[in-house]
Amino acid sequence: MTDLFDRFDVIDVDTHLTEPPDVWTARVPAAMHERVPHIERVEGQDVWMAEGQRLGTPGHYSMAGFDGVIPAKIPNTYADINPAMYDAKARLELLDEQGIHAQVLYPNVGGFGNGYFLKLGDRDLGLHLVRTNAGRPLSEITQRFAEALEVDVTLLPATDDGLRTWVETPAGAFAFQDWFVRRGHRDRADAVRFEGEEAARPAPGVLEAIESASLLAIAPSNPFVSIAPILAVREIRAAFENRRVPAVAVSPLIGGRAVKGPADAMFASLARGTGPGEVADCYTGRIGALVLDEADADEAEAVAERGVRPLVTRTLMSEPDARQALVESVLGLVPAS
Repeated sequence: MTDLFDRFDVIDVDTHLTEPPDVWTARVPAAMHERVPHIERVEGQDVWMAEGQRLGTPGHYSMAGFDGVIPAKIPNTYADINPAMYDAKARLELLDEQGIHAQVLYPNVGGFGNGYFLKLGDRDLGLHLVRTNAGRPLSEITQRFAEALEVDVTLLPATDDGLRTWVETPAGAFAFQDWFVRRGHRDRADAVRFEGEEAARPAPGVLEAIESASLLAIAPSNPFVSIAPILAVREIRAAFENRRVPAVAVSPLIGGRAVKGPADAMFASLARGTGPGEVADCYTGRIGALVLDEADADEAEAVAERGVRPLVTRTLMSEPDARQALVESVLGLVPAS
């Protein structure tokens, strides 16, 4: 046998792998750890759990690491199995030790190869898990999802690079999802920062989309944690500020209140006010017009004083007709060609 290994490159064509115990939790915010599949020790055995539901056991009963001899006892935990079953570096070291040139890998039937995803029920969560483990750039994943879901508009993420939002609060700094979901955004936001902004580059197509646009419209999203991360990408921010076409934002506040989410509280703590004027201040030098709700008509002058044109209309998109009317108001700012 040793002679054969010396004379030929041996390829193992039927071997398996087990998902690492942190394959999901390592890729999602801490606030989602209980929702995504994770390992819990139940009666001495490691099992996959998600949202309190038992999905099954890891596929760690393969014979890898047992020198071809079936063990008298099937391993029950990750501590009982050879790390080469789930760790790429350990697997390569094992291949070198055994003189194996390459392997053809399959998922274990006892692991996620048996369709554990189907037990989750939450399609949004399933989609999130596929996205975080696709191993492809976010822009490519977004395009694939858009095609699969038959979304007709072009969807472009700001960047394919890591860009993480942190919220500074009296209780400490928290990653956005941790602050927003796990802590229910109860802590006052004193500052927002973006980890990775210096290195982040625009995703393919983003700069071209800005340069070819007839109008740049900012949706009624939270300026601090929805819009600011996009503009934190240096080249996107520069392209927006050096635009040659009109730019307009729709206020996310109606009568000083957010329709949902923490935008009004963040305006109070970060902008020291919840009026249309404070909304315009968030986009200083970046917009020429601000769409505000009829409830804020009396404060239109505060917007005009900042050199921004106020456009008063109904901004609450409670039904399709209201959404269409708002879009038409925004598109009305496009110059006639």
